[in-house]
Amino acid sequence: MIREAPPGCPVEAGFDPLAPEYLADPIAVLEALPAGSRPLFYAPSLDHVVVLDHGLIDEIFRNPEVYSAANTQLPLMAW
Repeated sequence: MIREAPPGCPVEAGFDPLAPEYLADPIAVLEALPAGSRPLFYAPSLDHVVVLDHGLIDEIFRNPEVYSAANTQLPLMAW
C-alpha cells in the first residue's frame, strides 16, 4: 500500500538508506538535503517520514502513545 506524505511535509523521492552513497557516508548525504527537508521529510522508498532532528527524535521516543507505529503490525482488515 503506497501512502502519501503528510500535508506540508517535504518529500525526498531520491532518499535511499541502502544506496552505496548513503552507506559510505550517511552524514554527507543528509547534509546535502535541501534545507526544506530538515528536520523531517517523507521518503516514498520507505513509505515513512524520516526524522533528523535530535529534539524531535527525543520527543518521539518519550511519547510512544502519540507516535507509536504499533498499528503497522496489525493485520489488514477489509470491511
